[in-house]
Amino acid sequence: MNTNSFLSLFITSIIATVIALFILGLVRAFVSKSSYIISILETVSLGAIASLLAYLVGYIFTL
Repeated sequence: MNTNSFLSLFITSIIATVIALFILGLVRAFVSKSSYIISILETVSLGAIASLLAYLVGYIFTL
């Protein structure tokens, strides 16, 4: 797999993940009757942190 193809797939997966977390935040706000903005920001932020940590662990194990 060439570098451009890998980068394209990586960016696509990041965008899809952010969209999924956004929708999950909306659902969370609807169910809990809390602020939409706060629920979305919390969900996307925690998901981004978890994704970053998982990526770093995977990177460390490939060394």
